[in-house]
Amino acid sequence: MINKDVRQELLDQYPILLFDLACNHEKNLTILHMNSYFYELLGIDKDSFPLDGILAFQTLLYPDDFQRFTAIIENAIQDGLSHFETEIRWICSDSSILWTRIRGNIESCRERFRIHCCGENISVQKEMEKEAFLSEERFRIALTTTSIVIFDYDPRTKIYQSLIEADILLGLPRNMENVPESIVKMGIIHPDSVEEFYRVFQKISDGALFSSAIIRANRIGMDIWIRLSLTNILDHDGKSIRIIGFESDITREMNAKLAFIRENQYRSALLSNALAAYEINFSKNRILKMEGDWLARFQGQVFEKYSDAVNLIAETVIHSDDRKQYLKTYGWQSVVDAVHHGSTEIKLEHRRLNAANEMIWALSELYLFTDQTQNEVLGFFFVMDIHQQKTRELALKRKAEHDSLTGLLNKEHTERLLQNFLSDQSSDEKHGLMVIDLDNFKSVNDTFGHQKGDMVLAELGRLLYETFRSTDIIGRVGGDEFVVFLKNVTSMTKTVDLARNLCSLVTSQFNTFDQNFSISSSVGISEFPEDGKTYEELFRKADIALYEAKRHGKNCVFRYDPSMAGCNFPPNGILSEK
Repeated sequence: MINKDVRQELLDQYPILLFDLACNHEKNLTILHMNSYFYELLGIDKDSFPLDGILAFQTLLYPDDFQRFTAIIENAIQDGLSHFETEIRWICSDSSILWTRIRGNIESCRERFRIHCCGENISVQKEMEKEAFLSEERFRIALTTTSIVIFDYDPRTKIYQSLIEADILLGLPRNMENVPESIVKMGIIHPDSVEEFYRVFQKISDGALFSSAIIRANRIGMDIWIRLSLTNILDHDGKSIRIIGFESDITREMNAKLAFIRENQYRSALLSNALAAYEINFSKNRILKMEGDWLARFQGQVFEKYSDAVNLIAETVIHSDDRKQYLKTYGWQSVVDAVHHGSTEIKLEHRRLNAANEMIWALSELYLFTDQTQNEVLGFFFVMDIHQQKTRELALKRKAEHDSLTGLLNKEHTERLLQNFLSDQSSDEKHGLMVIDLDNFKSVNDTFGHQKGDMVLAELGRLLYETFRSTDIIGRVGGDEFVVFLKNVTSMTKTVDLARNLCSLVTSQFNTFDQNFSISSSVGISEFPEDGKTYEELFRKADIALYEAKRHGKNCVFRYDPSMAGCNFPPNGILSEK
């Protein structure tokens, strides 16, 4: 028989955890013995650690596990069991956790029970389980937060199983049978992609190591593009043990590709009709390519900087009246600012010289996009000839806005221009409005006919157009009634002088024009903002002043005065000839 000391020495050398516990009738546990390996794992000094007492054992166990371990032993004793097995955690001297799997034997000794326990260190296993769990969680979270779906597919049973709760791309349930047919029947796959969808699954079912395709699908009424890939996982003998499928959302990539194709087609169509075309790197302020009349006009001169080229074009090709707006629209800094504000297209109609040095109407179109690979802003610039179209458009516009007889602005357009202009004026500005009426014009029509009357009106229109500034607004607002709006006048005295000079010009002009009749004019004047801030107010008061001029013998000028408001002005505002 091995004596007790030799036995203890042998047990201390075993790389297993050995300890004995005592359990009294109050179910209190105390440590009777621990082997050296156990002390070593816990990092405890064998000579200084007290074994006696309940507290000694309790301090070694993880709090939650102490209560659970005590309950396991109590239940085993109560049920008359002699063996038990469990996993518990111990607190090491450095506060780390030691996981152990414990097997115990319960022995009854007089008034108490003795429990012989042996255990193995399973900390590494638990750490691996924890890492596996965390990896699985990370994988699950990654799948739910990205546009990638991973699934298992069994070609024998045709069962599909997503590795997350549901297929977030196609809106499929987690488990499906009879795939791919059941998915097609759901109407999710676009008709153009059904054949390709079947092919992917058939190819992998036939034993291919890999099968892939780009599939067009429909999700909640919205077109999407999916890259579908199936991979065969083989064992050491080359037999298929599993098929893994991947779905990734490539809608953005495909839309960009399709847009690029459409853009190239559109660009080719534009180039066939363009006067000029340029490719520009706005991030580097460089022209990459030039086509069209540039080469002929500048004899192949190449500019490295876009800013130099656009300034030269503005100076030598663009109409002088459009030059400022052209540079404001297409200057290098203007385009850069427009890009920062989200612009992708910049268009401008303007006049420019063509290859034959004829001034024509053109449409410049700049299309901007970002090269994702270089993170640079690029642009395609096209210049189109729209001269015929623009000429017809301007002719129709002029016809709609001008009086056909005199060539001046018609009543509607005159009122619209003045209303818009006055709505944006401050009280510090000073403008004048003249209302002009021909005296005795009715007698001209009655005596000489309307043809002669039309000649008089046309001649007055020419006279008004040549007398006043190009910035003034001149319009015919009635049969023989005209208005002249003088912008930014320095004084109303000068406005009155201009009106008197006009009356003299009319009298002398028409005496020369035809000595068979005498024609004169009367003028009423109102002032902005003193007499009103709207066209309606200014016209009404200028018309009142005109009535005063008529009452005082005609062929004269009256400026509105508030005292005129009480005069015998016709209630309908219409002056009748006498």
